[in-house]
Amino acid sequence: MSNKGIVGELIVVTSRLVDLMGREAEMLKQGRILGVAALQTEKGQLVDAYASTMADLRRQPALYASVVPALREELVEATKRLQRAAGQNAIAIAAARDVNNRLMETVVRAATAEKARTRGYAETLRPATLARREAVSIAVDQRL
Repeated sequence: MSNKGIVGELIVVTSRLVDLMGREAEMLKQGRILGVAALQTEKGQLVDAYASTMADLRRQPALYASVVPALREELVEATKRLQRAAGQNAIAIAAARDVNNRLMETVVRAATAEKARTRGYAETLRPATLARREAVSIAVDQRL
């Protein structure tokens, strides 16, 4: 623990979590899903450390009461930054999820339409599987 005690540790963990969430949101906006996946271990560790430190502070409120006002203000500001980062992170995650869902729905519709065209007979009275097929191109834009 630092010379600022448990409150100082909480500020450090909170700041690291804010930074990580910012990086994660940026990666989501860029469609860098593998980069986001690589952050999840560290994110889990920071969340656990934050929860554990907060629990310790709640069990020992005298530790907070004895902290100098400047350090309390620093913790308040760090907590506000964490709340903003968590909100932005949630928005980025929801946007990425929606893009992924729309992409998957498009792929399913295209596959279903292709399957439906291969049944029965084509206009040429040949089985549809032998009838001339048109090429379907799909482009995926990974930006949000």
